[in-house]
Amino acid sequence: MRTCRSPACRTSRTAPSPTARTRQDPPGKRLEVREGGESLSEATIGRPTAGFGVLWWIGVTPAARGRGLGLALLGCALDLLKGLGAIETIL
Repeated sequence: MRTCRSPACRTSRTAPSPTARTRQDPPGKRLEVREGGESLSEATIGRPTAGFGVLWWIGVTPAARGRGLGLALLGCALDLLKGLGAIETIL
């Protein structure tokens, strides 16, 4: 598990930073924002192939909406895909 350090992840001072975990099926990573042991938002990305990355899923729980978590998570996912070699990303 790693914490995203991208500036895109820090859009809100009150929002916790996303963490990323490697997934085997499907291959890629699951990013999650947790606060107080509760999952507030998550995204799943696919490992880039031939320069193309995929954002399979992104979501924010209804109670956590309006805090900038989705935007922060999207920025972190795109930065992580770029770091893994994606030149383009399919959303």
